[in-house]
Amino acid sequence: MGVFDLMRTTLADAMAHRDERPDFDPVTGELGWVLFERQAMLVAVNERRASAGLDPVTLGDVERVETSACGHIDYARKFAWGCAELVEMSAPRAADRVCIEHVQEHADRSEG
Repeated sequence: MGVFDLMRTTLADAMAHRDERPDFDPVTGELGWVLFERQAMLVAVNERRASAGLDPVTLGDVERVETSACGHIDYARKFAWGCAELVEMSAPRAADRVCIEHVQEHADRSEG
């Protein structure tokens, strides 16, 4: 199954439970099902990223994708597509960042 299909299936599974979360969250003021779906997508995105050796994305990243899909007639497709893009978004791996930071730190000491 491709990344987009996996994200679409994950979202559809989460959406099937909307009626179980009709209340607004007292802290954020958002509907419970919205928060549940974002969390489900965050888990799915980060599982795929971890299997590719990539660092996790944040809930804020998923929220931005979801918010950009709001109001579109193809909301579910846009949200799933955005999450698939998060899965495939290349970012330095944690080990690479440590290495880059070490090189930069060494270079800074050499210049000083």
